[in-house]
Amino acid sequence: MNEFHLTPIKIDQLSHSNHPFQTSFWAYLKQKNGWKPYAFRINFDESDRIIDILILTKVLPPVFAFAYIPFANLLEDLQINEAKFIQQFSRKVKKEIQQPLLFLRYDFPFLDTNEDGIPHIRGRRIKECKDSVQPEATNIIDLTHGYEHVKNEYRQRAKRAIRKLENDEITIRECKDSKDMFEQWYKVYSSTAKRDGFSTRSKEYISSLLYDKNINRNVDLILAIYNNKVVGGTITISSNDYVVYLFGASLRIQGISPSYLLQDYSILKACKNGKKYYDLHGISGPGNRGGNLSSLTLFKQSFGGNRYYRLPSTDYVYIPFVHGIYTFLENIRYYFYRKRTPQVLRQQYGISQDN
Repeated sequence: MNEFHLTPIKIDQLSHSNHPFQTSFWAYLKQKNGWKPYAFRINFDESDRIIDILILTKVLPPVFAFAYIPFANLLEDLQINEAKFIQQFSRKVKKEIQQPLLFLRYDFPFLDTNEDGIPHIRGRRIKECKDSVQPEATNIIDLTHGYEHVKNEYRQRAKRAIRKLENDEITIRECKDSKDMFEQWYKVYSSTAKRDGFSTRSKEYISSLLYDKNINRNVDLILAIYNNKVVGGTITISSNDYVVYLFGASLRIQGISPSYLLQDYSILKACKNGKKYYDLHGISGPGNRGGNLSSLTLFKQSFGGNRYYRLPSTDYVYIPFVHGIYTFLENIRYYFYRKRTPQVLRQQYGISQDN
């Protein structure tokens, strides 16, 4: 396989054309929430391709830490043995990061493949996770032909909902600097969570998305207003090429969620801003994986686009015995969280809690 070199770079040098989770502003957000970000550049001896990569680390008291790579294009278009590359890359990372790492977790990007074509990486110290950090399937809309083309591809479910909601005098508004509007939306978000039993992001976490100057230029909170009250909202994050729907919540107006109007507005805005892809981020994965997202599939696919899959989250293990204990406890946590996530709520409101 080709030899490669791993060189530390500044966080600000990460490309803003990458997936939003591989950008400097995502690094700043995670840093404010207990993670330590590192940025590296990979140079291959026999290839002109250069890959910039964000790696996040978090302490596991009292001794260990783990590293995590969200949606990095490490394997795309490279004539390499995937397992050997992961093994060599992981060892190089450990030398560069001066922490007692327990494992390095990879979340790979989505692939243009069907369910049967999903690859699996096997090798010494490489362990496929039982549950993935990020969804293993998503719905991505190609925006390069413009908004009218995209809207023509909406399915009848979305078209009907949008027509009905427009007649109900719901208005869509961007929330820029209004903390009062944000507070109203957060009450919708948190009261729905309390009533129906799902976990929310903290107000501090979402505030850092919207009001931190290193992050907020890439984040939009789009609100639905009815009778002068906030009845819903979605939050998206964007890079130069991508817009990703992070999460949101909405009430129902005469039996229909304003989420349809909110997504339509976000797609229109992405087209006007010259983005290439709108990622609805998170539908049910292959087989029974990601079943907690199954009720979102119908809603998200009503906007057209294509379904994409990715490899499950995969660990390179530095300390096998302790990693086994950690993943056992992690699997229990995933089980109880995802078992209590209400399917009906997700189907009705289009709520995504993936990040």
